[in-house]
Amino acid sequence: MTSEPKREAFVWIWLPGATEPIVAGRLDRTGAFLEQQEVLTFAYARSYLERDGAISLYTPELPLRRGRIDPTAPPADSGWRGYPVRGQRSALPIAGCLRDAAPDAWGRRVINLRLHGKPEVELDELTYLLLSGSDRIGALDFQDSPTTYIARGETATLEQLLQFAELVEAGQPIPKTWLRPPGTALRSGERAPRPCSTTRAAASSPSSPRRPTPDPS
Repeated sequence: MTSEPKREAFVWIWLPGATEPIVAGRLDRTGAFLEQQEVLTFAYARSYLERDGAISLYTPELPLRRGRIDPTAPPADSGWRGYPVRGQRSALPIAGCLRDAAPDAWGRRVINLRLHGKPEVELDELTYLLLSGSDRIGALDFQDSPTTYIARGETATLEQLLQFAELVEAGQPIPKTWLRPPGTALRSGERAPRPCSTTRAAASSPSSPRRPTPDPS
């Protein structure tokens, strides 16, 4: 499976109490690199800024404002005190609140195996975000479209997840029937399976929403 890397990703959010996600903004590649990672800028959608009840994704990093926000040069008015490095914020290639929603090391191995058959392949951050499962931290999701929301991933049995985890950890080939496009097979970008189930609060990020009312950016 090979294709040209996406140039952008639309960030969808479930607002508090909402049962459907809406577009909050867009991540864009810049062509600039920081510590061998491409810098991704973020801008809120105009429709989101004009919405009653809109909240910032994380005010110190991404305050509600127009224009593109560069994570290597945080807004002076954001109040960010950050991770102290001689009193200054450490530069990041992507806003930390968005990076937190990216798949962990195990989820990246799953995506690497799915795309290239090798768990050690290093892909770019935007690709990981777009190919991860839809239940991300922070009530966020990353989509190709600003108007149509399509949840990625469907529930697998515990036995399937454990088998999948064993193959991934061993670096073994994954059966092709398990590597279908997102939304039709085991989820990519999940946390490593654990022998328990968790329930996500509907107020923060309801499970498996399908088709929201379009909200163009």
